[in-house]
Amino acid sequence: MTPVCTERKPIAFKGFKGKLLVGTCSWTDPTLIESGWYPERIKDDADKRLRYYAEHFPIVENDAAFYALPSQKQALLWAERTPDEFVMNFKAFATLTTHPTDPKRLPKDIREALPKETAAKRRVYPKDFPKDAREELFARYWVGLEPLRKAGKLGAILLQYPDWFVISKANKDEILHARELLPDDRLAVEFRNATWMSERNRAETLSFLEEHGLTYVAVDEPQGFPSSIPPVAAVTSPALAIVRFHGRNADNWKKPGLTAAERFDYSYKKKELEEWLPKIREIAERAKEIHLLMNNCYGDKAVTNAAELAKLLDPGDKLPCHNVANVRQSPATKETDRRTFMSQQSAARAYTREFGVAMAWYVIVVLASITLVGGVGQPIKTLVALAPVIPATFALFAYLRFVSRMDELGQRIQLEALAFGFGAAGMLTFAYGFLENAGFPQLSYIWVFPLMIALWSIGGAIAYYRYR
Repeated sequence: MTPVCTERKPIAFKGFKGKLLVGTCSWTDPTLIESGWYPERIKDDADKRLRYYAEHFPIVENDAAFYALPSQKQALLWAERTPDEFVMNFKAFATLTTHPTDPKRLPKDIREALPKETAAKRRVYPKDFPKDAREELFARYWVGLEPLRKAGKLGAILLQYPDWFVISKANKDEILHARELLPDDRLAVEFRNATWMSERNRAETLSFLEEHGLTYVAVDEPQGFPSSIPPVAAVTSPALAIVRFHGRNADNWKKPGLTAAERFDYSYKKKELEEWLPKIREIAERAKEIHLLMNNCYGDKAVTNAAELAKLLDPGDKLPCHNVANVRQSPATKETDRRTFMSQQSAARAYTREFGVAMAWYVIVVLASITLVGGVGQPIKTLVALAPVIPATFALFAYLRFVSRMDELGQRIQLEALAFGFGAAGMLTFAYGFLENAGFPQLSYIWVFPLMIALWSIGGAIAYYRYR
């Protein structure tokens, strides 16, 4: 296999007006550490890992800040371990972008200030915080990055909003509130709800970001989902443009039960990277600085694709190459891929098997119950009559496990589908009860459950279409 250049690329690429920085969205992902990309002698050393990464790429995105507030002590270490011109972007802490947060990840004093019932939850949403507490989180996040700000290494703060964050005046105000509470820093906005960049709303969205000096984050990601954003190469700030490459693994993108790394498990082909070259050139005509970040962080795929993209942007560059042939073929990578494949197959089969068996069991038990209930006495008659509830309960638990593995948007769609299904079924059976008084034939109770399932399916289709 031909070695791929992963030595740190020059900041100024030939033929481009803007300053291009190519890197990845993590240097600490466990699958990267186990892939063999880091030499064995340094892969377990946090200090040496970052230094090694910074020898190969001029920029990285820090996603740890999404899960916990950065501290000045840690930010100082990041600044000390990287070269003078190195740039570190930061993902905003979850609560700052309306995501839920595990209360255990909050600072102790803020956690203790929450009502007891709120602090006991597994997830705390921004609406659960007193206004002052949430604004304090903004302030601490901003202060935590000061060492990198002083060192001139702080790139942009990524405001990545969730799937359910639709275009609306209230949500525009939420973005502007973040702009107000994170002063002076460069803010970049990534949407994960298609309403912002639909043909109808695209111009409005880009105009809004441009008016307030916010960078639009262009994305390359699987299409065809309610969260899918089209790969539009737009520039809303002359100071900075960002493109994040999430991979194109449509099969894993919204599959329940997978880790974040498994969702981004994708290796770009050369042709797919070449598709972006004209767009990058167009962006570079309008922005002074461009960040190109690979977020397909599974094994060595992000670092490999970042190096390949840098090589495509500067094909005449003769920098020495880091041989990654052995990395791609390493036993650790093969074993990780094998386990991931097995995990995906197992997760896909589990729900189908559990729900399918439960429903088949339900049909058999219902038929048996109808046949036997008239030929037995009490209390056996009561047990026989209630027997179909048992497989129905197993089907319910299979469904609940399925929903618990969904993302927030999927869960919201299911909630609306259930509300529609059960509400409509209730109204129909309620109305038919009156019709029976008018002489209509009496229907058996066994039709209620199939009716609810049918209406739930219709409700799901309506909800999906609405969010799409």
